[in-house]
Amino acid sequence: INGYYFCRYTNVAQAKVEAEYAVQVARNDGLPTNAVLCADIEASQQRGLGTYVNSLAIEAMKQIVEAGGYRFDSKLSLQFNSWPVYERSCLAIHGQATFQR
Repeated sequence: INGYYFCRYTNVAQAKVEAEYAVQVARNDGLPTNAVLCADIEASQQRGLGTYVNSLAIEAMKQIVEAGGYRFDSKLSLQFNSWPVYERSCLAIHGQATFQR
C-alpha cells in the first residue's frame, strides 16, 4: 500500500503545508510507515513557477514526507521535462481515493 496526493501549491510555503497535510492524512488512514507517499505535480499552478521554485518545493516536500516516516516520490507531468530528474515510479489513478486499501 502506498499513498498519493495531488499538489496545488503556488509557492514553497504552500508545498510544505500540502506535504504536512498528506503525512497527517496518511497516518490517520493507517498508511504504514516506510510506504511511498507520492506527490502528483502537474497542475497549471506549478507550470508557471519555473524550475528553481519547483525544485525548492519538491525538496521541501521530500524532507517533510521522509521526516514523517514515508518514502517520497513524485509524478511529474511531461511538460516539466526541463526539471531535475527525480524518481518517477508513482502511478496516478485519477478519480479514485488516495489511500484506498
